[in-house]
Amino acid sequence: MSYDQTSNTGENISAVKIDNRYKWAGGGFIASARDVVEFAAAHLQAGYLKESTLQELFQTQFTTDGKPINYGLARRPSEGKKGRQWIRHSGRSVGART
Repeated sequence: MSYDQTSNTGENISAVKIDNRYKWAGGGFIASARDVVEFAAAHLQAGYLKESTLQELFQTQFTTDGKPINYGLARRPSEGKKGRQWIRHSGRSVGART
């Protein structure tokens, strides 16, 4: 059984039944915090992926009329208060949150 939370009370409720297997690589895998950190760290510098792939992965995508959508390929690139680049993803899906 998967659970979600109501936005106003924090109470757990049954999540809508959904088959997340189509969302590879996230397809319903369960991982420890360490697994997630190691996976993320492997995507911060060339080695696991080519540098050109990383640049594409973290680049903001655009609509067909050229407007930026502030979303890369499954990640949200943005800039922090001190001008540093932030790469983030909520890790949220129906019935799960990381």
